[in-house]
Amino acid sequence: MKTSSRIVYYSFGSVTALFVCSGGLFLATALFSGHSIWQLNDADAPYVAQFFIAFSSLDAIFLTLLAAAVYLLFRKRASGFVLLSATLLAEVVYFVLVAMLWLVPNTVGMSAASASGIGNMGIAPQMLVHYPIPAIIAMLVLKALGILELEWPSATSGAAPGD
Repeated sequence: MKTSSRIVYYSFGSVTALFVCSGGLFLATALFSGHSIWQLNDADAPYVAQFFIAFSSLDAIFLTLLAAAVYLLFRKRASGFVLLSATLLAEVVYFVLVAMLWLVPNTVGMSAASASGIGNMGIAPQMLVHYPIPAIIAMLVLKALGILELEWPSATSGAAPGD
């Protein structure tokens, strides 16, 4: 593996690890703030607690997938980039779907809107700097320029992908 490819693996791994750690801290702070989540519900938004639980659970899943991608990237496995790009793309889709929930009429939309600010703390650091979209674009550009070499072995070699 070329030195430039190694630098790319470690760079993406380091930046993603930073977002995993900060997102985990934000998520833990939101979950263990000492307040009962059921106090979040009110007459206009009676489902805030349920949306909070759903959003926080999905954030925990995203952070777990990103942590797995970081592990694979530090081991210089091509599968780390596959997992990273798939997870970042899923986060973008998730973010758009959450915003679309705001448009649902009545109390469901109001509850989703109320919970999205406090229930998405795990991916909040990424969204503050819009990490998913530039990261995906950077991976595509680096691949097109030949700097990022995702070497998949042939079917006859018997080695696992990224080894």
